[in-house]
Amino acid sequence: KNVSTRLYLVEIHSGLSEAEKFFKSLPENMKDDSVYTTLLSFYTKSKKTRHEAEATYQKMREKALLFKPNPYYHMISLYSLLGETVDEILRQMEENIVVHDKTLTDNNFLKAYASVPDVEAMEKFLKIIDDKTPAFAFGKAIEMLHRTELVVDAKSKDAANKVLME
Repeated sequence: KNVSTRLYLVEIHSGLSEAEKFFKSLPENMKDDSVYTTLLSFYTKSKKTRHEAEATYQKMREKALLFKPNPYYHMISLYSLLGETVDEILRQMEENIVVHDKTLTDNNFLKAYASVPDVEAMEKFLKIIDDKTPAFAFGKAIEMLHRTELVVDAKSKDAANKVLME
């Protein structure tokens, strides 16, 4: 935990390149999930560091370090920034049986689908939520969908409204 905190502080005070140097200088046995997740968080802030983010995420997969939700959230954030789909991230979370905050995760995925915009994927995701969630929670999902409509283009918004009215 102290190593990830130190990595975070290096990035804040000295920048990404110094944080990368610090990370590379660490012995492998000190590079745990929190250290990799901290590095991943730096890379997922910008479109310019997409390849570094994906390489770090892949390394975490190879080392079996993807058992907490934060790395997935960081990748969802990156793909939302890029306007790309996040279905594969959702599949991996389910495959790895990652324990996560359901509302936060659902909200992150809906925002990501809205950024694409992919109404069909959003519908599919809402169907999954409906199948797995009590009726009162489904109302929250609909509320999240309404919020995501605010950032969607007019054509997609019309399609989403049509689905809601059915």
